Amino acid sequence: MVPGTINKPTQNFWGVVAMVGATLVGVVFKVGVLLAADRRVTLGSYVHGQAKKVHVLDGNLIVGFAGLIADAQALLRVMREEIRYYSLESGKGISVEAASRLLSNILYSYKMFPMMTEAMLGGVEGAPKLVVLDPLGSTISDDYAAAGTGGAVAMGVLENGYRRGMSRDEAVDLAVRAVRVAARRDALTGDKIDIVIATREGTLEETRPL
Repeated sequence: MVPGTINKPTQNFWGVVAMVGATLVGVVFKVGVLLAADRRVTLGSYVHGQAKKVHVLDGNLIVGFAGLIADAQALLRVMREEIRYYSLESGKGISVEAASRLLSNILYSYKMFPMMTEAMLGGVEGAPKLVVLDPLGSTISDDYAAAGTGGAVAMGVLENGYRRGMSRDEAVDLAVRAVRVAARRDALTGDKIDIVIATREGTLEETRPL
């Protein structure tokens, strides 16, 4: 992983400073995996609280981003089209492993001008799986993870509260608590919390207050 990549302000061609940040968490539970993230995005002193950062990709495959929202939206569009093409060609849905390789390759292709975002992919294929990707496409699989400017604070909550074999409700409560605690210490994390959940039966989306 590339430490601190999205924790610094970026500057566009007009000299406007955009603070790049978020809090994104992923948790594997007994029968599935979930991603949760706040909705806040900022541009200079302007704050907007309606940016969705966790999404359903395909079937029971979910994805989340923490970083520059434009890069995240571009990656989401590319991934959805590539997955649609894969499904049309193969006649089946894409696996978590294949989707993570695809996203890793896309990110690595921009290595000279990296996408300012971290990503998480989750899904269920036999067992629930969570994959974390840095802006250069490095991948790590884990039972839980946190990313973004509030990720270090959120990780402390996950480390303290996670246990294998958690129920869905326990995992949701843990993820929500992690984002809420991060929001208290990170000015770039705020507003509502979006959650996407993947199990063998499909996906579920919900929103919680911060």
